[in-house]
Amino acid sequence: MKKSFVRTIFAFAALFVGAVSQPALAQGELFVTNFSNNSVTVYSRTVAGNTAPIRTLSGALTGLSGPWGLFVDTVNNELVVPNFGGGNSSVTVYSLTASGNTAPIRTLSGALTGLS
Repeated sequence: MKKSFVRTIFAFAALFVGAVSQPALAQGELFVTNFSNNSVTVYSRTVAGNTAPIRTLSGALTGLSGPWGLFVDTVNNELVVPNFGGGNSSVTVYSLTASGNTAPIRTLSGALTGLS
């Protein structure tokens, strides 16, 4: 009887931890790149109508320049954004929960990359 109770507790704990993990958070969110204003906006996955974003990633420190598409990496909790504005193609990587005027964790750019 005790083993069954302990397994139930561990199963509940695993479910609870999974419910608040970053991958679960990302699955509940809608990420949108905004090419003309160099930003990424994040909305609740189920939002409809005229609703403000949950958070916005924008500003000079972000390095966003004509963001075009994105990739949500739930394994590494990262947001990967290709940029094609201003003649300087790059790929910027952020924490999955980044917002505001936040610098990327890393940036892929330069002539040797072949990005254009």
